[in-house]
Amino acid sequence: MALSISLFFFSCDNAKEISFELTDYNRIAVNAKINGKSGKLYWDTGAAVSLFDGDFRNLEFSRTEMMSFYFENPEAVDYHYLPEIIIDGVRLKGVSEIVRTTANLRSRTLEPEGLDGVLGINVFAGYWCELSFSKKKIILHKKKPARFEKFVPVILEGNYFCIPVDIDEKQSPFIVDTGAQGMYFPSSLIVGNTENEKILLPRGILHLVRTNKISIFDEIFENKAVVTNSIWNMSGPRGLVGVEFLKNYDLLFDFTTLPSSASGLYYKRINTERDEKKLFLEKAQVERILESGIYSFYRTPEGIALGIIEGSVLNAEYGITERTIIAKIDGKLAREISDRDMWNMDIFRVKNFIVLEGGEERTMEFKLGNR
Repeated sequence: MALSISLFFFSCDNAKEISFELTDYNRIAVNAKINGKSGKLYWDTGAAVSLFDGDFRNLEFSRTEMMSFYFENPEAVDYHYLPEIIIDGVRLKGVSEIVRTTANLRSRTLEPEGLDGVLGINVFAGYWCELSFSKKKIILHKKKPARFEKFVPVILEGNYFCIPVDIDEKQSPFIVDTGAQGMYFPSSLIVGNTENEKILLPRGILHLVRTNKISIFDEIFENKAVVTNSIWNMSGPRGLVGVEFLKNYDLLFDFTTLPSSASGLYYKRINTERDEKKLFLEKAQVERILESGIYSFYRTPEGIALGIIEGSVLNAEYGITERTIIAKIDGKLAREISDRDMWNMDIFRVKNFIVLEGGEERTMEFKLGNR
């Protein structure tokens, strides 16, 4: 999507600092004012445009397009030109695009985390943008700071800011996505790889692939198991690296030539230790997830439907399918359970579901704790 952006630098020479906080989901959240309305938004370099629930009637209209999140329920959204935005008291004057948030984005991401919208990659166009996890600040520079020396080249694919990552002596583009948590691996890993396990899903096949060596920035990870799937992977042949990895660095994005191009990303390691279990899944962890059979969930007006692996315990022994509507989980209304609690739910501690069948409720008792 081609955007037309013109930025005016600050009138003084000093860099401008924007404080941020990391949410429980590793969102880089800032306080911002858009079109006179204040809110807490997270910065997402994987987002082409900014999204916010505000009054856009007095902003210049550009066009209408279909937009969808999580591949469900595409919605027609109106694009507007945003002439300026105030982030943590810093006024940015320019021209970028903004749309109203979709229902899927609100229910699945914003509301569970108490957020109001998303800032797209282009809000800091025209600057050297320092993302300092050591200071919890976004710092905007006119010139490149001298302290950043290590460099990785960048390719701008559409609106995606991509860096090269070497996996088993093959190079793949990975999106640098400050709106994501962990690392997601491209479906190209499956091609020609004989050491992968296939698990049948209703909508495709999940692959658990054993890698020999992964090189990203100046780090090497050896003998790691990764999960990849061509249907789940929104970026297709590209991988994705999120904040769980990035927060071990101070980063410097060269956004001076956005939106037409991008030259590179500089980095400086700030931590010496990390929990690799948050980046890579051990086989035992994956097997336990597969045993429960839950790989996703979908909200409905009556409750929640689960994405279920065929042949898993909930499917084979209890008959739960993707068409099963769960109204209550251990007595609590399913529609009132947050996304975070759903993803963190330990199915082996759940005692019962109340499901809807033909408009009637039925209690489904579980005996999963001894597995």
